[in-house]
Amino acid sequence: MKVSAGTIKTFHGKMQGRAGDVLGTALRIRHIPEGRNWKRASRETIVAFELHSANDAGPFFARRRRGGNCPVVRISQASNELGSCAWASWHEEWRSRGQQSFGLLGASWTFFWGLPFQEDKQQLFRAEWDHVHFRRGTAAQPHWHFDREVIAIYEPSSAASASRIAGRDLEELPTVPSSRPLSEIGAGSPESIDLSSLHLGMAGWSHAATSPECWQLPIRNSTALLEWAIRTLEYTRSQVASLFPLT
Repeated sequence: MKVSAGTIKTFHGKMQGRAGDVLGTALRIRHIPEGRNWKRASRETIVAFELHSANDAGPFFARRRRGGNCPVVRISQASNELGSCAWASWHEEWRSRGQQSFGLLGASWTFFWGLPFQEDKQQLFRAEWDHVHFRRGTAAQPHWHFDREVIAIYEPSSAASASRIAGRDLEELPTVPSSRPLSEIGAGSPESIDLSSLHLGMAGWSHAATSPECWQLPIRNSTALLEWAIRTLEYTRSQVASLFPLT
């Protein structure tokens, strides 16, 4: 998707307005770092933007797993007296094509949980839509991306494992009197599994005849990007609100 600087400004105006309506707060999209004239960026320069709170209550920040701090906006009510709640960060990247035209590399929401003034918030998951041409690979576009790097899968006890290996169900053993005290049969040792490489498709499946191409939707215009961004925010907020409604 190749657009003009004016189209990006129009997109930002709509994005910050509609996202602000969803969250009930004033928002503003800023170029990072501020102070530079991004419209006149030299060819092949990467230009990035982030969503900030325009209220006096902020700004609030979180630390990304991929490095650097990012501004976040609250999307849930506090769950306890300390103020822990859910947060969202919007980030987009464009590549300058010269003469004030730009190609979108990708955009994403990153969701966190933590205290307002604590930057070490827990990063939960991301919703990303990268341009298929620039971000080559097998990942679905757009996709959900988990940021829980490791989970522990507990292996069954040795008795259950032996039963599966033998290819038959466990049989109830007859009661045998014993003078030894009973002990609880626990699970085996946990096995760590990395989830950070999973990309779960959000749309597609009929886009092409083969996989993963059927899951890789191109970002055709700024309107499509806007609708995806707002609806993803609305959906995630509604899911979080079922736990801690925003008042």
